[in-house]
Amino acid sequence: MYGRRASQLLKEIDSSEAGHLAPFNSDVFDQVIRECNEHNSQFQSLIRKMVEQNLDIETTRNEDHYGAAIHHLSLLRNKRCLMAYMYNRAEVIQSFRWKVGPVLPHDIQEKLHFSEKEIWSLPRILTFRFGCWRTLVKYLLATIPYH
Repeated sequence: MYGRRASQLLKEIDSSEAGHLAPFNSDVFDQVIRECNEHNSQFQSLIRKMVEQNLDIETTRNEDHYGAAIHHLSLLRNKRCLMAYMYNRAEVIQSFRWKVGPVLPHDIQEKLHFSEKEIWSLPRILTFRFGCWRTLVKYLLATIPYH
């Protein structure tokens, strides 16, 4: 629960050949997002408990404080792993855009996530100007709680 699934995504990237795109691992990706939501709810619960006990969140050092810190750090680690996974995929997709042009081969299209397909459909000038990775990271940040 504390980052193993998220690290699986990074190991997947590391084991794939440079410049090649593995199929989007939506199962593990969704599991990591669920894990992030669980960490967020546990974090919120612990902070709420400390507030109800009239404890100063910044100075109190008890089991609730350390539990909240672990959940917070786990949430941040998972988000970093998800963003690294998406960023790496976006870089590969962007390089495909420059190599093969606006029409992506069918075998590569099957490996894309729906959000990656949306990026691919943008005009080339937009992906050059704004960078497709920014849109993907923005999408990712919008779907995961932040703390």
